[in-house]
Amino acid sequence: MLWVFDNNDGRRNIQDFQRVEIALKRKDVLAAQAKERQVAGENQYTNKQVDRLPQEIGEGSKQNKKLNETATKVAEYAGVSPETVRKVEKVLNNASEEIIEKARSGEMKPGTAYRVMQEELGQTNRSIRS
Repeated sequence: MLWVFDNNDGRRNIQDFQRVEIALKRKDVLAAQAKERQVAGENQYTNKQVDRLPQEIGEGSKQNKKLNETATKVAEYAGVSPETVRKVEKVLNNASEEIIEKARSGEMKPGTAYRVMQEELGQTNRSIRS
């Protein structure tokens, strides 16, 4: 399945938004692989079994500050920042079809689509409160 994603990535005529959409399809595969390694207790860099020592004080908070490895890999795959991936995900999940189509066509950049979506959602929320 990753082969299909890799070959689609080679197309030069796709917009950033489209590249992120393709990369997000890979996210489930990457997350499943990471979960399998986690359950097996394997080191992600060497694929060797490691012994997990008990957490030291503060270790969990250091891990929380670190970017989500799966999201980072998706961003690297798409050739964009993890923040762009986050914005595209939000647009795909919350924006109107019109905004999504404009972003897919390249008429609107991912960041612009995100801002327009936020403005639309803000207006919707304000009208609900009134």
